[in-house]
Amino acid sequence: SGLICIENPINATSFEALASSITDFLFIVALALSSVTIVIAGYYFVTASGDPKKVEAAKKIILYTLIGLGIIMFAKAITSILKLVMGLK
Repeated sequence: SGLICIENPINATSFEALASSITDFLFIVALALSSVTIVIAGYYFVTASGDPKKVEAAKKIILYTLIGLGIIMFAKAITSILKLVMGLK
């Protein structure tokens, strides 16, 4: 009858579901990026050839990656705890 129907590509029926989808996606992206940065730091270690500056740069990359990963994991845990306490899903 001339009506155009567009299906919801996100499959989110509420704001909570939309926010959850976005945070889950960002969490997966962050995990992938942290893996890539650790591989890059490993490359720096292997190609350092004893240069203390390159070794220190690789150590800093790993340290900051692990700190960032810890923050991301902590944030994910906090949101899960808050959902549990508030009685959501």
